[in-house]
Amino acid sequence: MYIWYVTLYEPLPIGGEQVRPMRSGLLAEAIVDAGHRFELWLPGFEHVHHEHFQQESVVEILSDRYHIQYLSGCGYSHDTSIKRLVHNHQIAREFKRLAYNRSDCPDLIITQIPSLELAEAVSTFARKASIPVIVDIRDLWPDVYKRLFPNWALFLYELIFFNEIKRAKKILRDATAITAVSRSFLDWGIARSSRAQTKHDKVFHIGYPATSINSNLGDEISVLEDKYGFARKKVTIFFAGTFCSSYDLDTVFESAKMLLESEVFDIHIIIAGGGDKEDIIRKKSEGLANVTFVGWLDAVELNAFLSFSSVGLAPYADGALMSLPNKPFEYMAASLPVLNCLKGELEDLIAEEDCGKYYQAGNANALTEAMIFFLENPELTKIMGINGRAAIERCYDSKMIYSKFAIYLEEIVNDFRRPKTERDRTFRPPPLDSKRV
Repeated sequence: MYIWYVTLYEPLPIGGEQVRPMRSGLLAEAIVDAGHRFELWLPGFEHVHHEHFQQESVVEILSDRYHIQYLSGCGYSHDTSIKRLVHNHQIAREFKRLAYNRSDCPDLIITQIPSLELAEAVSTFARKASIPVIVDIRDLWPDVYKRLFPNWALFLYELIFFNEIKRAKKILRDATAITAVSRSFLDWGIARSSRAQTKHDKVFHIGYPATSINSNLGDEISVLEDKYGFARKKVTIFFAGTFCSSYDLDTVFESAKMLLESEVFDIHIIIAGGGDKEDIIRKKSEGLANVTFVGWLDAVELNAFLSFSSVGLAPYADGALMSLPNKPFEYMAASLPVLNCLKGELEDLIAEEDCGKYYQAGNANALTEAMIFFLENPELTKIMGINGRAAIERCYDSKMIYSKFAIYLEEIVNDFRRPKTERDRTFRPPPLDSKRV
């Protein structure tokens, strides 16, 4: 079996222990381990840090069964910009240029929403080449913008995003199958496709590696304390993420002030990450003695912070269209209870597994009370962390999830396979402009 995975926003899944593979990287490992061939198509531009790591559309050969096809684009320095739209268009155009000139057709293609430009290009190519295509829903695009409109103005959303909504519907309708990171996301995709759900439409949670957290990091933790200038308290609340509109850190800062005003000094909040709002977040954190901003962390430093923190914070914005994002699974794998304000599937999961607490989004009083709960109940905090870890091992271990994903892909290929005489599936070497690592 030969798979293409075409994505716009997945991080590069190589770089040793400094990099944690995400969905594409984890699936690649499962497919290669099963004896199949995998080719990842993605821009040579890193979305989070806004940096190019590869300027040209070349193929990188990781092994005989695992290749990366880079797609060149102009890049952008801000998430909200015309240049980002240009970049997305260039990536879609580059995919078409390369795909239509390839002699080695895959058995199946996976693409993601977002982005619609690239997903549309993949869908069109797959249809013309009679290749089954799976659309994997990571975000509800373009419905993520709905929360910017009050109820009385939703007609404006429908008007402004009419073409994008229409494009998403066609992509989903033409898909051989739809997969998603959660049940609500899959339901959204089926509704958008205007067709009935089939046996091939499935949920594959993001999950997290059950063996990835190392708790024996005493020396590394001491180095981090010196590097970032903080001292551990009885309760350490840890957040790591991208500073975008999906997160509400203002409520976190307001809660931190309330703790200081109430003379609660045994709770410390550590904020890691970056993004368009990084300078604003950094400045706001500097004025609070119980908040430490540490910026972007590599996988080793992130592991160290997770190993000594008490609670993992999931401070999503009110109305954020997310269901089961990756961050809570990361906290659960580290045996941290999840302090969450996202309603829906994540709230239900945490309640069912008894692995954290819910607070109302945007309510600093509720967040403060929840933090104090963990301070006053250390044994319950520990039990919640153990419960979350057990849930990862039982249901959300990424190795288990993506092994099942790989088996599912085999079933799709078998169900939709055309006779070999109709299409040459011989695996040939990549173009001459490739490089070997």
